[in-house]
Amino acid sequence: MRNKIILIVSILCFSALNMFAQKQDSTRVGSTPKKGMDRITLSSISISAGYYKPSMNYWNNTFLPVANTSERFGGSSILGCNVSFDFPLNLGVRIGAWYWGDKVNGVAASSFNSLKVNFTSILAGVYYTYDKGFYGLKPYFGIDGNYLMIQDKYDTNESVVNKSGNDVVFTPFIGINKVIYDKILIGIEYGYFMGSYIQDVQTTSGTSGADVDIKGSKIQFTIGYKFR
Repeated sequence: MRNKIILIVSILCFSALNMFAQKQDSTRVGSTPKKGMDRITLSSISISAGYYKPSMNYWNNTFLPVANTSERFGGSSILGCNVSFDFPLNLGVRIGAWYWGDKVNGVAASSFNSLKVNFTSILAGVYYTYDKGFYGLKPYFGIDGNYLMIQDKYDTNESVVNKSGNDVVFTPFIGINKVIYDKILIGIEYGYFMGSYIQDVQTTSGTSGADVDIKGSKIQFTIGYKFR
């Protein structure tokens, strides 16, 4: 899964640099920019690291207590990247990806050795920037839509079971950033995940679906390159 996020980051970085090169070509002397091209511009490319603590209510409140372990899913690091575009009226659009994972271990009396849950997501978001900030600080707020890819790895004494699935969740966010040294973008952002996914659960009567709530806060620090 980590290899997937590295691949996604590489593709996004390459796409951003390629678009920037095309933009530079379009502004050379003698070239004729297409109508409206000056209204949508590549803004920045950035990476982020922070902390995310999802609810994980089914695992923490039902599955793990029944499995006789005192450990619970909590918060863990979240890593991501974004490519942002400026639109008129201080509006912006961003695309990106992020990764989060956490692991719970069983104890001697447990029915399992470990349970690991990973989230990998492709996101697309819109935001508004308050351009008249103070001391170069620019607040912004918006919302992301996340295509969430979930992977479970359940290790018992007898076997290792891997399951995967996907869902869509949303994240309202607010942040503030600043450009230093002319082109370096730094910032901090708070977001709140809203949504859940359905986990297949084996019972005595067959397979049923358990709703896993992933609501929770994330806070991330960002550093990137500002194109304009």
